[in-house]
Amino acid sequence: MNKQVYKLPPCPAWQTDTLERWLEDMAAEGLLLSRDGFMLGVGIFDQGNPTRMRFRLEAAELPVGILADGEPDKVEFHTDLGWNYHETYGQYHIYSTADPDIPELHTDPEIQAYAIEKAKKRLRGNLINLIIWLLLMPIIRNHFQFLRAFLAAGTPVLLAFGYVWLMPLISRGRELLYLRRKVSAIRSGEERSGSPSPDWRRRIISYNLRRVFAILCFLLMVWGMFWYADVLNERKIYLPDYDGDLPFPTMCDLAGTDSYVPMFKNDKRYDYVQFMSDILAPRIIHFHQTGDAGPVDGGMTVEYYELRFPWMARQLAWEYKIHAKRQAVMSRTREYTELRLPPLDVEYAEAFVDIFPSVVMYEGNKLIYVYFYQTTSKQIPLTEWVLPFAEALKTE
Repeated sequence: MNKQVYKLPPCPAWQTDTLERWLEDMAAEGLLLSRDGFMLGVGIFDQGNPTRMRFRLEAAELPVGILADGEPDKVEFHTDLGWNYHETYGQYHIYSTADPDIPELHTDPEIQAYAIEKAKKRLRGNLINLIIWLLLMPIIRNHFQFLRAFLAAGTPVLLAFGYVWLMPLISRGRELLYLRRKVSAIRSGEERSGSPSPDWRRRIISYNLRRVFAILCFLLMVWGMFWYADVLNERKIYLPDYDGDLPFPTMCDLAGTDSYVPMFKNDKRYDYVQFMSDILAPRIIHFHQTGDAGPVDGGMTVEYYELRFPWMARQLAWEYKIHAKRQAVMSRTREYTELRLPPLDVEYAEAFVDIFPSVVMYEGNKLIYVYFYQTTSKQIPLTEWVLPFAEALKTE
């Protein structure tokens, strides 16, 4: 049994000219593509004697995959003509021959162009589906809340996710353009007219570096989904254990008391502060307090940001407002209602009802979002409790 060697290809399957040249050069070095062809994007070669061979990749007219039947009749027809079949790579059938007298797979340009046109049509449909699922669906689902998503997941993690997410879309688009040019070349007679194939040696390093980078991005994305979430939980500090200062008031500050009894539900505590940092926001604080603070009984959520640039504060404030409106539309029990605020010495402030009163305001690159509900009969009015939060934005 011949020893097998595994090689990374210099390009994706759809760059057929380059891949054919690479396979032929490998055969000239004594590495012959095995009958299994490729496995997980890696070429499987049998070591043998240097052989001058021709390799041809043909676009599959029908879908190729685990659940697809393929094109057994066409494969049988080409093998009867003397071409060896090496399974598929991507959506392309691989054939080879060491006999220089065997004619090309396609001698009629129109027949060859027809097969590629069928593949183009299928690829175009796949591309449209990818655009809908990879681009439009996240936008519709999140209502353009891009900055909130970056700050919630972590910018490096989300950039890695975006690269992995968009990579299939970019690849399909490039493949479609390549097939379009190939059909034009076939019909104009330029295909296989003697012009040299692209040099795969110039492409193999950059192509596989991109593949390695994609794998690293995928691993970073997985890390962000699991380990990063655990790290955030570890950064939670329960309020009785925190004795530092906060750049905004708490329920106790609003009530003017040091007495506080946290609420427990199913043995879980809801009073904690969490400190985060991101490339786009050097300082992020999530604050949750639920319980009894003397005359004030209820709960408060504060999300405080010191962002990299002032325009991010404007964008984030808009996203908070859009999110509240969307929640009201999606829920039958909610109704978005804007509330009137007193004059505040900040750049922007807006209040609305999201079940309970909420306020979002910013000054420069600082933003505060406050969600505050009170369950006692005597409550601190919105026009009073919003003032110290506005003052907090003015503090250096």
